[in-house]
Amino acid sequence: MSDSSVRHWGDSGTLFGVKQPYVEEANPLDGERLPRRLRLSRADPERYVASAGGPLPYMRRLREIEELIDDHLDRLEQAYGERRAGWRRVAERWNFTEVNDLIERHNRWYPLEARLAMDPRSRDFVRVGGRPYRREPLDGAWVLERFPA
Repeated sequence: MSDSSVRHWGDSGTLFGVKQPYVEEANPLDGERLPRRLRLSRADPERYVASAGGPLPYMRRLREIEELIDDHLDRLEQAYGERRAGWRRVAERWNFTEVNDLIERHNRWYPLEARLAMDPRSRDFVRVGGRPYRREPLDGAWVLERFPA
């Protein structure tokens, strides 16, 4: 180490260019392993209980939403292959009640269940993975985006 570099208190030498005597009491951890760093989030009992109980409600709800959407896509693909004529009418009348109900519940409860932080600039919850947490309900326009008339 050169004289211009900074040395630690445990070293005999200079600190910021000033000669420092080595004092054993100056560093009580000299020669000891450093303690583990504190984590940013606390390990509270509620998290342990939640982890032992399986997926949280919002996780189960998101999985069910994805499964219902996949089911709708499969059925829409089959219907699209069978009915090219009058497709716009079929798409607009498609029933998304069940999945839209889950999406509405997700949009209402997800921020609380997932403990999303607030963004003070937007006065809304922070984005998840760079995207808003809210999901758009499914409708005829959603169908026509994927299966054009």
